[in-house]
Amino acid sequence: SSSLIGGEVAYEYDDKRPYRNKPHPTANAFFRHFDKLLSIPDSNENGKKLSQSDENQRIRKSSQMTASDRIVSQLGWRNRYAQLEYYPVTVNNITFTVRQLQPNDNDNFDGPDFGKNANNCGTGATIWPASLVLVKYLEKMGKSKLENKTVLDLGSGTAITSMAAALLGAKLVLCTDGNSAVVNLAISNVQHFCNKKHSKDEVLKVREYLWGDGDDKILEENSFNPYDIILVSDCVLPKLFPMDTLVDSIKTMSGPHSVTYLSYEDRYYPEYNAKERFMELANEKGLEVRIVRKEEMDETYQCSDIEIWEVSW
Repeated sequence: SSSLIGGEVAYEYDDKRPYRNKPHPTANAFFRHFDKLLSIPDSNENGKKLSQSDENQRIRKSSQMTASDRIVSQLGWRNRYAQLEYYPVTVNNITFTVRQLQPNDNDNFDGPDFGKNANNCGTGATIWPASLVLVKYLEKMGKSKLENKTVLDLGSGTAITSMAAALLGAKLVLCTDGNSAVVNLAISNVQHFCNKKHSKDEVLKVREYLWGDGDDKILEENSFNPYDIILVSDCVLPKLFPMDTLVDSIKTMSGPHSVTYLSYEDRYYPEYNAKERFMELANEKGLEVRIVRKEEMDETYQCSDIEIWEVSW
């Protein structure tokens, strides 16, 4: 089990509350068109589980979409739930909710400290598109890639990728972040996830970990063995996170048979090209980076500015 950092319950989980920001009627019309494209029932907006026939029809529709349909589809999945406090995610036909915090919210659902708590989380309290792309890539790879594997999630934020890995059969998932406020949010999400019987405390754990600080404690969670799979979602951000320590942690926590799956969203950085710099640092550590082809990714959850990288020894 995981204990909250500082001993306080920072985030009360209540996914039965109404929308904090109701979608605009125009947005609703857009999303209805998005649903029609992918044959997703409107009721899925409330986190309803898709039936297998619905999912099969969605996949079939997705393969037949035109280029313009795909643009609409990308706008749909990137923006549909962006403002929801409880974000519905479906993996392996199981739908669960992930709580995210918006720094600029002015409501008082959590009292006067809500905005302060969200700001303390930095970018880690939000579900970003790159995390969804990674989740859906893992889902497409299937259970055979994660079943009975040990998984380390670096910079996990809300824990969305960790929970997906647990649903896909991992025997141990260690969800880590370097921000204590974000860790508390992840713990809240994971506890709710386990309470819903989607996983167990002994499988899905949350720990505070700042890359390069306390490596032994993280390795100890896996009996000092390399992790089979490492997940990194949208953490190649030179303005916010030190890239060299991220690469160092990937190398330290992995082994010759490990694979790291990293999602990267291309953003402008004036001093250097972040993608090229990551490749250079990885090469210096003896790591190889393969850019996953779009054909290997989920047909819907992909776009031109987000890539999946496969990092190995």
